[in-house]
Parts: sequence; C-alpha cells; structure tokens
Amino acid sequence: MGKSGLLTLLACHVSLVGCASDTQKEARARGLAAVGTPVLTPYLLQPGDNVSVKFFYHEELNETLPIRPDGYISLQLVGDVEAAGLTVPELRQALIDEYTGVIRTAEVAVLVNHFDTQKAYVGGQVVSPGMIPLSPYTTALQAVIMAGGPLPSSEFASVVVVRNKGTDQPDILVLNLNNALNDAEGTGDIALRPQDIVWVPQSEIAKVNQFVQQYIEGVLPISRSFLLNYNFGSVDSNVKTVGSNVGSVGVSP
Repeated sequence: MGKSGLLTLLACHVSLVGCASDTQKEARARGLAAVGTPVLTPYLLQPGDNVSVKFFYHEELNETLPIRPDGYISLQLVGDVEAAGLTVPELRQALIDEYTGVIRTAEVAVLVNHFDTQKAYVGGQVVSPGMIPLSPYTTALQAVIMAGGPLPSSEFASVVVVRNKGTDQPDILVLNLNNALNDAEGTGDIALRPQDIVWVPQSEIAKVNQFVQQYIEGVLPISRSFLLNYNFGSVDSNVKTVGSNVGSVGVSP
C-alpha cells in the first residue's frame, strides 16, 4: 500500500471514531446508551431526602433538614429555597447565589445524609403493574422484569418511558427492549430516574385478538373454527383502507 493509500485509510479510521464519539455524546445527552452499559445520570434530589447545609465561615447558619413534600428547604436569612429536581452541585450553587450579598463570604457545602426511597412506576402489559424501588443502576428492562416481566400480549419493541423534566412537557423516550434483551451490552436500555413511568404497550396482534373476543365471539353466535378462516391479523390495515375510501363506498341512504 502506498503512502497516499495509508493516509486515506487512517483518515477514514479517524472519521469513523469521531462519528462513534459523536453518537455516544448525543446518547449521553439524552440519557441513552448507544453502546455498552446504560448511562448513569446525575442524582436529582427529591422530597424526603435529608441534606446538611454547611457554611465555611458562618457555622451559626449550618442546617440539617429534610426536603419538604413541596420540594423546598427552609434556611435562615433567605427563607425557602427549591431543592427537589436539582443535583447536589446545582443546589450548592443556588445557595451561594441566595446568600451572596446577605453574608460576607457565601462558601457553602451541601451533603446528603439520607436518600428517600427511589421509585418508578411500571404499567401496561406486565404481570404485576405498580411501583418498584430503584437503585442507581436500575434500567428500564430490569424494572419490567421486577414487575413480573412482559405479558405475551406486550409490544416489547416500543416500550415508553415518561420522564418529568421539571417543565409542563415531559420527555417521552421509546425503547426497543427486544434489542436490550438480546444484546449482551444492553444497547437501547436506559437507567431510570425517580418518578419515571415505564409503559409497556399492547401489541397489534393482541388488540385484534381482544377485538375478536369482545366484539365478535362475545356477541355473535359464530364458532371459533369459523373465525379461523379469516386473517384477523390484517384487520388494522383493512380498517385504514375502508376508512380512507369511505367516501367512494356506494351506500344507499
């Protein structure tokens, strides 16, 4: 291989590595794992956590207190300060901002003495829907397994995670947990945050089976053997076709 060919090969390799790095950065920014183990996100304080606020030069202002149900802590001189939804460094900076101008040297440390039980909610097509405890390493796939696993009627390729991000609009993440289940590296899985909602939807086939059971078998005197002559797996596509052509169907008034 000539010198120019070697340089071209090296350039291509660097380009590919750069693209992979960009993919990882984008994934980490979204809280997703592009490859490898699920990305751990910074801990967000929540109501029930117990924190100590220590002042380097004003020990008389030191406080140890819980975060209230409304997400605030009450401190001397400045009153209520919102703590829930912040990381520890963010709360520290918020306190420095609050006390700047109130005391001469606003140097503050924030320590977490006790973490309240972290919880997420798993619903939809799982064996035991409900609340599950979280550790810092609990992923969406693990949460579904803790809820008894998916039902046969589930659509495991489109699991939805609803995440409160402190605004009116939550983040909606759609995960293909089939990939995470079949991939030793856990590609496509994410680490959950407190108060996340994991929703396992119903598969299209299950919806059709439910339709048959509720609206045909349960109402009409038709045997199951008669129904098997029809391909109900295509009901959804047929409905779309009929709906789109309803204007051209000749129906007498």
